[in-house]
Amino acid sequence: MILEEEETELPEEEIKMKSMWQIQKESWYEKIPLNLKQLDTIIVVCLILLAVTFAVMFLDAADIINPFGY
Repeated sequence: MILEEEETELPEEEIKMKSMWQIQKESWYEKIPLNLKQLDTIIVVCLILLAVTFAVMFLDAADIINPFGY
């Protein structure tokens, strides 16, 4: 019974410690029908694409490659 009481108290303590911004973000994420692993995968793919974009921009500015053919 002690474990059950600790488990019920933990979420209440977390709610008190969370900021309004954290609560708002969690409410947004609850509306997305994806699990955490899928969201992490999407974020990683976006970060990789962003890094590739900056790499291509740098190579284009340094006249190493011309991706747009000019």
